[in-house]
Amino acid sequence: MNNLTFCLTTYNNLDYIKTVIPSVRKNCYFKDAPFIVHAENCTDGTNEWLADNKYNLEYYIEKNDIEKGIGGGMDFCVDK
Repeated sequence: MNNLTFCLTTYNNLDYIKTVIPSVRKNCYFKDAPFIVHAENCTDGTNEWLADNKYNLEYYIEKNDIEKGIGGGMDFCVDK
């Protein structure tokens, strides 16, 4: 049984997630493990890239005045 879930929170790191997500999908033993991405207030094209995802992602795009930061973003992912 697979209990693995990937969680990633990001703020304007498009180049990074373009590298990380395909690499995890390619190299992980559990290729279909859930992958949750939390994008907060991104303005660098991250939101559009996630919307056009080809990697079986569950993603959440937040636009808010109060930033959660990395800790709040990871808590958000864990709650999902």
